[in-house]
Amino acid sequence: MKREIKDSVILGLSLFSIIFGAGNIIFSTYVGAYSGTKWPLSLIFFLIGDVFLVGLGLYAFIKKDNDEDKVFNKIGDIPSKILRIFMLACLGPLIAIPRTCAVSFEMFNFNNLIIFSIIYFILVFLFSFKSTSVIDMLGKYLTPILIIFICIFLLIGVNASKGPLVTNVSNTDSINEGLSMGYQTLDLLCISSLSMMLFTYLKKKNYKKSQRKKILVSSSIIAIICLIIIYIGLTYIGASFGKNVNVSQGILLKEISYSVLGKNSIILNIAVLLASFTTGVGLTSAVATNYELSYKTWVIIITFVSLFIANLGLEKIINIASPLLNIIYPIVIILIVFSILKIQNKNVYLLSILGTFIISILKLLHNITNFPHFISKLPLYNVNLEWLMFAIIFGIVGMFVKNKEK
Repeated sequence: MKREIKDSVILGLSLFSIIFGAGNIIFSTYVGAYSGTKWPLSLIFFLIGDVFLVGLGLYAFIKKDNDEDKVFNKIGDIPSKILRIFMLACLGPLIAIPRTCAVSFEMFNFNNLIIFSIIYFILVFLFSFKSTSVIDMLGKYLTPILIIFICIFLLIGVNASKGPLVTNVSNTDSINEGLSMGYQTLDLLCISSLSMMLFTYLKKKNYKKSQRKKILVSSSIIAIICLIIIYIGLTYIGASFGKNVNVSQGILLKEISYSVLGKNSIILNIAVLLASFTTGVGLTSAVATNYELSYKTWVIIITFVSLFIANLGLEKIINIASPLLNIIYPIVIILIVFSILKIQNKNVYLLSILGTFIISILKLLHNITNFPHFISKLPLYNVNLEWLMFAIIFGIVGMFVKNKEK
């Protein structure tokens, strides 16, 4: 029993640190700064857009015994494989991992991105090269240090706060911004790979199936509680010290850090670096675990490609990421929700995803050419959920289309 509790805590802290990257710090403080005195309202919808979706994903994969096929294969074998390849590419060397390096570089104001990224990815490579030690290293050492630095920042900030700043933001805008920022963390995208990583860790420790499921549930709860508590603190700090939301979110975080810590702003910089690094190491290991080739071979490939992509700079990485993620992420959400609802009619899956895919492509076209014009007038467009209405409508149509009998 003590062994199960210990491993639950280690897994929970590891899961938290991989999900909680530098972007999560930036988005949550921005939400507070934007909303001011309405920060609790904005926070609730931020949690819905991020933590609630993460919880759904964890529940779905634990319920399906970490079998990705039970979640994704409803759309067909080939489309499922294509989707998973794109997911792993986004989580791995194409977007998420190089972004952890680029964000850290911007926070520390280093002069040379090439040198910084080489050092950063050498460390990522060394920490993730041995798959069996990644979870223990994150859960036992790096995550507690990360939490300590975050808590120091929060305690100093709460003590120095004179209360949230008054803003002219409406309730509707607070809700929209909170939901939009939570959605943009894209944390749900990594859950399938992380579940596989955690499952493999427990399997190597010779836990039985029932024990593995119990530990995964406990560790998921620990990770979610850590996320919620820290988000509450960061959002409040943002609301109390975020005076200028007209600058970029990264610069806003620097200004808040200086307002709270003064010359000791290195404390938050270290927290951001640790948040980025733990995410980078965790995702490298998680993505490498999902491939059929040698784990160590994939760690080498992932870190090398990530090093190259990171040197494009944060802005270019985001420009590459946005169109691809805006197409993939809604599809992943639909598949996970439908797997939980136990919908058996494949036509509901297929048509719902077809509607989502069509509107996502049209939105991409709209962002580039400003055509078609009706896209910006769709419900929930301001929170990147314009696809939701089409997913529901097409899904309802699919309910009336019977599955073909074999």
